[in-house]
Amino acid sequence: MQQTTYKSYREYVLNIENATFTFFTDKGAMSDCIDPNPTSHFHEFCELFFVTKGQIEINAEGKTYILKENDAALIPMYLSHNTRAIANSRRIVISFICSKNKSEGNYYSRFKSLTQGSIIILKNFAGAEAYRRFARYYYGNLKEKNQLIISCLHEIIALTKEFAAERDNVENNFRPDSVLYRSYIITDYLETRFADGSLKELSEILHLSTQQTNRIIKSIYKKTFAHCIMDAKMRNAAQFIANTDLPFAEISGILGYKSVHSFFTAFKKYNGVTPGNFKKSINT
Repeated sequence: MQQTTYKSYREYVLNIENATFTFFTDKGAMSDCIDPNPTSHFHEFCELFFVTKGQIEINAEGKTYILKENDAALIPMYLSHNTRAIANSRRIVISFICSKNKSEGNYYSRFKSLTQGSIIILKNFAGAEAYRRFARYYYGNLKEKNQLIISCLHEIIALTKEFAAERDNVENNFRPDSVLYRSYIITDYLETRFADGSLKELSEILHLSTQQTNRIIKSIYKKTFAHCIMDAKMRNAAQFIANTDLPFAEISGILGYKSVHSFFTAFKKYNGVTPGNFKKSINT
């Protein structure tokens, strides 16, 4: 058995109450599994391990776990393990460390058991799309993607915690009626479909009525669906204007506006300044 060293490629820090999560990876975070004779090893960090193709075998604690496509595993720090590909497989690995900070709260103590306990196998993981989104954006221009990635990772942590509450049931599936599941789906929808999404479509995804969906959104965000969509549009608009040189006509199209005039009107009403003046204030 050997301890692996880790060269950080990129890092992201997420603070939740008194817990600080530092995420890091290297260029092998999304790759094919080709090692036929894996060596048992352990890390000073945790791994979130997700199968995107084929099957992968994980050996830990004297047990063998077979992960199929869309299955995931949380491997705690210092847990000896090895992984082996079955046929042609592909996986995503996100590594992180959880440490305690000086803020108020008890999130660290609640999460600590996950980072120091047994391996957690997550069947049909509801966070599958969050993993794929993370992998797609990780190697691109992250200047305007950081908040999106942090949001994805936050949701993965929350989902993993809920799975861990039922760790005795190895074959558990994420409950589609749970608050965390609905919160994840809604957050992901608002972040990715702000340009052309609709309350009707989101309701169909959740298998709820539009009234029920809007009521859930209000309970989470204290706003209606329409206000949440506008928040997402304007947040992305500000990021595009601040971090890119795209013309306003192109930005308005990306945001789902039919004309630049409509975009300018909405932006000024929301922010109190025109997009042009907003850009000037950033550059001064």
